Amino acid sequence: MGKIGILLPTRGALFQNQGHAAWEMISKMAVLCETSSVESVWVGDSLSAKPRFDPMTILGSLAAKSERLRLGTSVLLPVLRNPAQLLQSINTVNAISDGRLIMGLGLGGAFNDAQKQEWSNVGINHRTRKRRFQEILEIIDLSKIENRLNYAGDYYNLTGLEINQRADKDYAILVAAHARHELREQFERAGKFGDGFISITDTPIQFSQGCEWFTESHIKETNSDSKSEKVMYITVNVSEDIDKAGKEAEDFLTAYYGSNIWGDAWGPFGGSQRVIERIREYQISGATTVIVRFASLDQMNQLKHFIAEVLPNV
Repeated sequence: MGKIGILLPTRGALFQNQGHAAWEMISKMAVLCETSSVESVWVGDSLSAKPRFDPMTILGSLAAKSERLRLGTSVLLPVLRNPAQLLQSINTVNAISDGRLIMGLGLGGAFNDAQKQEWSNVGINHRTRKRRFQEILEIIDLSKIENRLNYAGDYYNLTGLEINQRADKDYAILVAAHARHELREQFERAGKFGDGFISITDTPIQFSQGCEWFTESHIKETNSDSKSEKVMYITVNVSEDIDKAGKEAEDFLTAYYGSNIWGDAWGPFGGSQRVIERIREYQISGATTVIVRFASLDQMNQLKHFIAEVLPNV
């Protein structure tokens, strides 16, 4: 039996609710997860391309409301933020949660006008984001061993940055990597800077390949085969009415992204047994945690159905 995480709808909750009502729904979902055997809850990130609640603010609030749930980002785009402010935010949330924070970090895309405008909105040339991402990973890595941080890079320079908000237990770092791209450098980056990796849309076969690449890189970088996190993020709709599930998922994801960008990469959208089988496929392929996102406007009932029918079987 692997670990199961739930993606909280920090964007989807705002489709039908004003701010406070959306937060209340997210909070209630987290409480339900806390009282079940769900192991972790996660939030996504975007500033203007797919606007939503601020991820670190939400996780800080949930840290104060929960006792055992691990709290993660899937994924946060660090290049949207100043690294000094980001470190303060990360360490603050980790302190509030007493070491339960997992920082899933990703490069972020620039595949359409909305994404390119998102980078422009924070004064970043999207063509520089790969090198900036590398520098921020270096800064975070250094911050874990230095209490007063000095760093000189092409894009970021920090002098005497004191890290005094640490928790007794350090936060975990997951770096996004996708075997479908067949770019081993993603897994080399994850192996060097991460405690694990996180993937989305890879098939179980692709994910298994990614696990091999990560493990190889992680051992090379750390001289250790110590336990690491291998996380897969899937999107489902749980309903015994397959037609209804498909329609709900399409409506939700189209509202989320503006168009069908997923093709047949996500799912299943259907009965509990299909979802159970899909999760097990990823667990067999090496996933230590499977994060589940519900493609539905009715997030709470999806969660209740999942906890009752799927969770006991995975």
